[in-house]
Amino acid sequence: MRTIKMCLVLVLVSAVLFVSIPNLYADDTSEAILKLLIKKGIITQEEVKQMKAGIAKEEPKVAKGLEERVSALEEGTIKGIGGLKLSGVAYLQYRYEAKNQKGFNAFEVTRGYVTLEGALNDDTAWRLTTDITRKSDGDLEYRLKYAYLTLADLIPNAKLKLGQTQTSWVDWEEHIWGYRFQGTIFTDREGYLTSSDLGVSLSGRLGQYLEYATMISNGEGYHAAENNKYKTGDIRLTLNPFPENRFWKYLKLTGYFQAGYYASNQDRYRAIGHISYKNDWLTLAGEYLYAKDPYSKVSSKHPSLAGLSGDAEAEGVSLYGVLRLAGKWDKFSLIGRYDYLDPDDDVSDNSHYRYIYGLGYDLNKNVRFLINNDVVNYESSAGTNDANTVLLQTEVKF
Repeated sequence: MRTIKMCLVLVLVSAVLFVSIPNLYADDTSEAILKLLIKKGIITQEEVKQMKAGIAKEEPKVAKGLEERVSALEEGTIKGIGGLKLSGVAYLQYRYEAKNQKGFNAFEVTRGYVTLEGALNDDTAWRLTTDITRKSDGDLEYRLKYAYLTLADLIPNAKLKLGQTQTSWVDWEEHIWGYRFQGTIFTDREGYLTSSDLGVSLSGRLGQYLEYATMISNGEGYHAAENNKYKTGDIRLTLNPFPENRFWKYLKLTGYFQAGYYASNQDRYRAIGHISYKNDWLTLAGEYLYAKDPYSKVSSKHPSLAGLSGDAEAEGVSLYGVLRLAGKWDKFSLIGRYDYLDPDDDVSDNSHYRYIYGLGYDLNKNVRFLINNDVVNYESSAGTNDANTVLLQTEVKF
C-alpha cells in the first residue's frame, strides 16, 4: 500500500515540477508543496534534486517543441501532417448603384479562396485552391480554382506545373495592379483571358534580364469543360532592361501572345503589349490589347455583335496607377484606372469606357479597405446601359 502511495506522490511531485517550468524556482507555491512533502517524510531532499535534474534535461526539448509550434502557427503551416500550409483570402463589399438601377444596394461576398499547399520533397510541391463565388441567380457556388503539381529544377531556374494552374498573364498582371479585390483586370473583366485553365505550364528566368511563362491548355478556362480536340498555346516575355540601375530597375516591358481554336475554322488570338513601373510607393502601367474571335463567341458579352457572321477584331487600352502616401499617411493609397474597349472595328459606336478611382487603407498585412467609384459609359450602339457604382470593399487574408 505504501508503494502505491509513494508512486502517486511521485507522480504529483513530477507534475508540480513540470507545470512550473520555466519558473520553477520562482514559484513559491511549488516550493511550499515540496517542503511539506519532505517534512512529512514522504519524499527526501535527494529525491527532489534527482527529479529536478531529470526535468531540467527535458526543458530544452519542451521549449524547442513549443517554439516550433508557435512558428508553425505564425507561418500558417500545419506541422506533423506532411508540412501542409493553409491560407485563404476573402473579398467583401457594400455596393451602391447610383445610375439606372434605382438606388439598388447590397452587402456581398464576391470571392472566397481557401488554399492548401504541401511539399513532397525539395523540388516537388502541390497546391489545391477552392473558389467560392456568387452565381447570376444569387446563390453561392463552390468550385475548384487550382489543383496542380509543381516540379522545380527539371530545367534550371524554371518551374513546370501540371494540372489546373495559373495562366501566363492574368495572375502576373494582378500582382502589378495590386487591387484584385476591387475587380478583375481589364483582359479578364472583358472576357478575353481567364486566370486558370487545365494544362501544362513552364515559367522561369533567363539571366537577370528576361522572365518567361508559357502554357498549353484546353483554352476554355477553369469554369468550362473541354468539348473538342483543339488546344490553346500562349507565351509571355517580360524584359527588365536595367536590372542594376537604382531607379530604372523597376521598369518592365512585356509582350504576350495566345493562339488557339474554339473549333475547326474558329480562331482565337490575343496579343498584348504592356509597360509597367512598380516599386513600394508607386505603380504606373499601361497596356494595349488586340483580340480576334468569332462573333458567336463574344456576342453574349457584347450585344452589338449579335447576329453577325465572321470574326470580331477587338482593340482596347488599360491605364492604371497606385500612389502610396508618405509619412504618417503611409497606410493610405490613391488608385486610378482607365479602360477602353472597342469590341469590333467594323461596328460603329459600340465602344465603352471605364473609370475607377478611389482611396485605399491598409489596416495591417491581413486586412485592407478600399472605397472607390466604378463608372462605365457605353456608346449609343453598344446595347448596354451605363453604370455608376460606389463600392466599399475589404480584402481579408489569413
